[in-house]
Amino acid sequence: DLHYPLRRQRQMCIRDRAYVETRLAVMLGGRCAEKIILGDVSSGAANDLEQATRLAKMMITQWGMSEVVGPVHFRTDAEHPFLGYELTQEKDFSEATAREIDEEVRRIVSEAEQQAINTLKTYKEQLEVLVTELLKTETLDKSAIDQLMTEN
Repeated sequence: DLHYPLRRQRQMCIRDRAYVETRLAVMLGGRCAEKIILGDVSSGAANDLEQATRLAKMMITQWGMSEVVGPVHFRTDAEHPFLGYELTQEKDFSEATAREIDEEVRRIVSEAEQQAINTLKTYKEQLEVLVTELLKTETLDKSAIDQLMTEN
């Protein structure tokens, strides 16, 4: 795989909690925009929600970024790199800790969702401009977005 060194380099990047929390909010932006504009959510953001949940779980179980769970590392189900599915490993923590991890994942993802909603509400006029244009064209590239934001 020619991309392996690049992918490995990306995996080794060190990020602080603030960066990861912001990344979570960005991941949930589409879902939150649906809530704000349509008043409901669709299945369209399912992958974003899955990725955000996985990232929040990594924050807690691998990087020690939870005040509640603490500075610990836990083994969790891992995706097999070649077969592409999750292998169940024996967990090295109790059911009580599993509940704590689940509650923290839910809290972190909910807080990121609220951050995304607050940001989108702050820029609701620009969001509505983007939605109107997307309904006309279905896709927008960076230059089109930049032009729309400059004009409005």
